[in-house]
Amino acid sequence: MQKLSLLLFFCFILGGCSLSQVLVDSDGDGVLNHKDICKNTPPNAQVDRYGCALDSDKDGVIDIYDRCKNTPLLDIVNAQGCTQR
Repeated sequence: MQKLSLLLFFCFILGGCSLSQVLVDSDGDGVLNHKDICKNTPPNAQVDRYGCALDSDKDGVIDIYDRCKNTPLLDIVNAQGCTQR
């Protein structure tokens, strides 16, 4: 929050931006652009505090696209997040 306050302060002092330019969430994930590490999160994806889509089972397929939500760790998965056989 302190960083946002400083950003707003300098922005207004220098006259280079408005509040609406600072408080923008371009991808609509609920994380403002200045804190968003993943700038193009898919619509309706649940995200972490950095704006990155969640991958609960850590298989490399984000939850919104993952058909197999509990893939065992280290399994090789297909594009749907399911173990390849």
